[in-house]
Amino acid sequence: HLALLGHSRGGEAGVGLANSPELRAASRGYGPVAGVLLIAGASTFLDPWTSVSAPLATILSACDGDVTDQTGQFFFEGPRLAPDQAAWAASVWLEKANHNGFNTLLPGDMIVQRDRPDCNPLLDGEAQRAWLADYSVDFLTVLFAEDPALVEEAKARLGLDVTTAAPADLYGLPARVAYLAPAADRQSVMVPIEAEELATNLLGGEVIAEDVTTHFCPKGFYSALSMPGSEPCRRNYVTVPGQPSHAVVSWEQPGAALRFTLPEGSGNLSDFSTLSLRVAVDPASSLNAAGSPQAFSMQLTDRAGNRAAVQTRADEPALGFPAGEMQEVSATSSGFFTGIVPLTAIRVPLSAFDGVDLSNIAEVALLFDQTSGGALFLADIEWLRP
Repeated sequence: HLALLGHSRGGEAGVGLANSPELRAASRGYGPVAGVLLIAGASTFLDPWTSVSAPLATILSACDGDVTDQTGQFFFEGPRLAPDQAAWAASVWLEKANHNGFNTLLPGDMIVQRDRPDCNPLLDGEAQRAWLADYSVDFLTVLFAEDPALVEEAKARLGLDVTTAAPADLYGLPARVAYLAPAADRQSVMVPIEAEELATNLLGGEVIAEDVTTHFCPKGFYSALSMPGSEPCRRNYVTVPGQPSHAVVSWEQPGAALRFTLPEGSGNLSDFSTLSLRVAVDPASSLNAAGSPQAFSMQLTDRAGNRAAVQTRADEPALGFPAGEMQEVSATSSGFFTGIVPLTAIRVPLSAFDGVDLSNIAEVALLFDQTSGGALFLADIEWLRP
């Protein structure tokens, strides 16, 4: 029974070991690796979007003063782009945590986040380490426990129970999650991997933008200078951990909608439990009021024309305005956002869409009917099952 836990560059080393031919073949008496847990992981020598053929969790410290751009998220985004990904992956955004607080031996972080009020004060070191102990025990329980009830209870505490709304805290501390189910347990409507997904969704249906502007952002780091036309992505001055591919969706009046039609035969959701997506509020857009959360509705329409809509929760963790401030460098510069903007999950049970035939859905839509305008980073619209 082998699991690998690694802190900082040790997290990346764990990924490399898990993928080594010796451990995968169990040729030296140990392995294959049953799971990898990255703790404030770094990415320095591996392909940034390396995928692991075992369950993986990555813990991101919101106030990391060493791996300041949270590159451990790369190892979540890698499996996300693998079409035959068989193992689950999880990402946790832990508020007020720093890089070295997980360790009793290391001194303070190299960088103190003085321009981020959300990082003052930081978590107490003992509280941060106790949180890690709780998370680690449940991670190992999911990997190794033989009692299915214990596994399900541990998954719920980890925030991985897809039948429930995404949590705002884990183990008593503010935290947010993203979850990547095995490919066999999800059906993606949009990832996106290519710009074409903003015209034709992954199920082959049309994408219809009504009073909505959409823009595709490929994975990786770039600027409008190196990639003309990528201005809405804001890659060089708004840090999104993992630099994933995603869409930018903006609207300037209530009543806008983004619709995904489902071709005949592809709208049977009866085997799934949850509608899920990943989202973040764009802090650099003038369409988002600084400090105010965003909101919208999700709607399902069946082939008989019946519709059901569910509004996002008033306190939906993923839709809170990111903590931080826009700093202007010069009159000709876009400046930069001092905080970090992770893409985290919104989950809605399909049972909440009352009055529609879940075995014959014709369309899923995002209705921007709750605010007068806004701009979101959007990814991973999909159905999930436990």
